[in-house]
Amino acid sequence: WFYQKDDGTVLWDGLKEYFPNGIRACVEKIGLPIVCHNRWFSQNTFYKVKYPGWITETHPSSTQPGWDTKNLNKKSKSMRTWSFPENKEVWDDLMTNAHSWGCVCYEQDWLQPQWRFFKYLQEDVYRGRVWLKNMADAAAQNGITLQYCMTYPSFYLETSEFPNVTHQRCAVDYNHKKLKGIILPHFPQTSSFPWSLGVCP
Repeated sequence: WFYQKDDGTVLWDGLKEYFPNGIRACVEKIGLPIVCHNRWFSQNTFYKVKYPGWITETHPSSTQPGWDTKNLNKKSKSMRTWSFPENKEVWDDLMTNAHSWGCVCYEQDWLQPQWRFFKYLQEDVYRGRVWLKNMADAAAQNGITLQYCMTYPSFYLETSEFPNVTHQRCAVDYNHKKLKGIILPHFPQTSSFPWSLGVCP
């Protein structure tokens, strides 16, 4: 991945070892626009210092819905700590930088694992919408479209409010070690849903 991370995103910018002259210089050299991937935020993210309004939670490493520490088996005793931005300012920062690089599409990955992970999102029916709206509004203000990855049907439906969500990934990650019979069935089964909402699968 092109950005600094530990478990989650620490600083969403090009690593010097990959982009010694910065991402913009690379984009200008290849002469093509780019799509930029991101994941959840690390508990150590740089943006927690720069902007107020963060939720930080610790749960077992499994991303299965619901965690009860009393029922952890030996294989799932490792813990993960992720952070989540309540504010829009961090999204403004990310999208402004992405626009300056020549990014035309922001890809937000690991959506449903974040929903599963953060009790904060599950405790209020409006918080998920605010999260996605902050992201989409910041992207729109910078002329950037969005691609969702690892989504629940509720994420699909929410795209009706955000016209700049133009793509959704509808299959598992490609892996040459996996048989096509494992990967391909997901696409025709899932793609009709976003397509019906005007989103390209």
